[in-house]
Amino acid sequence: MIFLLSIILISAIAAVGCSTPPAYGEYDSGVSIAYLKSLCRGSSYDITDDITICGTVIANDHLGEFYKSIVIADDSGGIEVAIDKRDIYLDLPIHSRITIFCSGLSLGRLGGKIELGAHPTGDFPVDGIPADKFSKYFKTEAGGTNTTPIEHTISGLKPTDISSYVLLRNLRISGELPDAWCAVENGEYIDTTHILEDADGFTLPLRVRSSCSYAGMPTPKGPFDIAGIIDYSDNTYYLRITNYAISEKR
Repeated sequence: MIFLLSIILISAIAAVGCSTPPAYGEYDSGVSIAYLKSLCRGSSYDITDDITICGTVIANDHLGEFYKSIVIADDSGGIEVAIDKRDIYLDLPIHSRITIFCSGLSLGRLGGKIELGAHPTGDFPVDGIPADKFSKYFKTEAGGTNTTPIEHTISGLKPTDISSYVLLRNLRISGELPDAWCAVENGEYIDTTHILEDADGFTLPLRVRSSCSYAGMPTPKGPFDIAGIIDYSDNTYYLRITNYAISEKR
């Protein structure tokens, strides 16, 4: 009896905060982001069960840092969501709480990273969820609050940190200090990778998109703290800034 009551209680907690759009039937199974990602054991997984995830938007395209995607997180971790839509931040702003109705979507794996989106038709792990299906899969919840990044160290990064929102302290850009966040080639900003180094000598690549609003802004001259999303490709962790959360030490 205790075991049965525990199952009922866990199910009830998981479903808290999830909404149901009347036009698309009833979803009665809210799951954690970590559980959703665990379903993708191969290169891709088509979701057919009526399950939802609820989380907070920790990255979007507001400052041009992410392209046609957002990252959401709950207490179990984060996941990037591909959406074939521009100006996503107008519908899903930073710190907003959202529900995603997952039936009909797909999970895709590239290396150690799992993404959520539409069924893949090309070389990418998932396609973007079509803009005309946006209201079918997404609903913004009331009560969004500012999200606090998890304080972390470069040496302590592990697979479960992929797509998580972290804070790294007392870093410098290794090597010759660049003038701006993005280099210029043929008169245009280009995507640029910097190498971050902490006080213990551990390093982490930082990738900055040329489309970000601060591409031409100067880089910090001294140690700084930075918050961003941990990403992963080519067997390497790297950082992507979100919401330009950088604090230079004085």
